Amino acid sequence: MDILSFKEYLEIEKKTTFPRYTLENILNDASSISKELVFAYEDLFVLFKNYLLNGAYPFYLEGKENFEQKLFDAMDKIIYEDIPSLNKIDYSHISIFQKLIFLVASAKKPFSVNMASLSREMGITEPTLYTYMDILDKTGIFKSMKKEAKKLSKKPQKLLFSNTNILYSYNKKFAMEIDVRTVRETFFVNCFEDIFYSDIGDFVLEGNIFEVGGRNKDFSQIKDISHSYLAIDIDFTTNDKKIPLWIFGFLR
Repeated sequence: MDILSFKEYLEIEKKTTFPRYTLENILNDASSISKELVFAYEDLFVLFKNYLLNGAYPFYLEGKENFEQKLFDAMDKIIYEDIPSLNKIDYSHISIFQKLIFLVASAKKPFSVNMASLSREMGITEPTLYTYMDILDKTGIFKSMKKEAKKLSKKPQKLLFSNTNILYSYNKKFAMEIDVRTVRETFFVNCFEDIFYSDIGDFVLEGNIFEVGGRNKDFSQIKDISHSYLAIDIDFTTNDKKIPLWIFGFLR
C-alpha cells in the first residue's frame, strides 16, 4: 500500500507544495524551519495529529467515517491473498500473521521481541518466525527495529507498525488505550530507511543520537553525548537540538 509522508499529506490538505528537507537541514536549522511553517500555517500541528490518526493512506480522501474499514480490508488482502500467493507458506499459518499484529497493537509500549518465547507462543520454529517477520516488513505492515552493533544481527529488538494509522485503527478496533510513546516512536522511525535502537538514547541514525518524547522531555539522558538531539511532540522550537517531531515528515 502506498503511504503518504506528512509532507505529502500536508500538500494535499493545503493544495500547495512544500520543500523537502535533508537530515542535515533539520539538525542545523530546526528552529527557523519550524517557526516559518507553523506561523505560515497555524493549523499545521492540528493537521499533524490528524495525519497520525488517519492521513497516511490516500483513501482517507474518500471519507474518514470508513477509513478504518478500508484499512482493515487492505490489510486482509495483504495477509490472505498477497502473502500466500508470493510466498511458500502453509495456509494454516496465516493466523500467525494476525496474532503478531494483535501482539504489537496491544502492547502497552513499543513491542520488545523475544524470539525464543514468541516462536514457542506461535507454535513455530525461530527461523520460520524470522521469515514471517521479514514478510510483514516487506509488505509494509511492520517496521522491525534492530539494535546498533558492529556485527548487525538479523534479530529485531522491537516491532513497530509501518505507520501510526495502523496502530490507531487496531487500538480502536480492540477498544484499547493508545500508548503515546509508541505513536511517537512509530512515526519517527518510519521517516527513515536505516535507523537503529541504541543503548544510548532511543535511536541512532548516521552517528546522531535521538531521544523521542513529549513537551517536557529534557536532555538528562543524553546531556554529555555529542551529536545528540531530542525529537519532541511540539509545534515549533527555539532550540535547534530540540526538534519538533513533525519536521521529520518532510524528509520525503
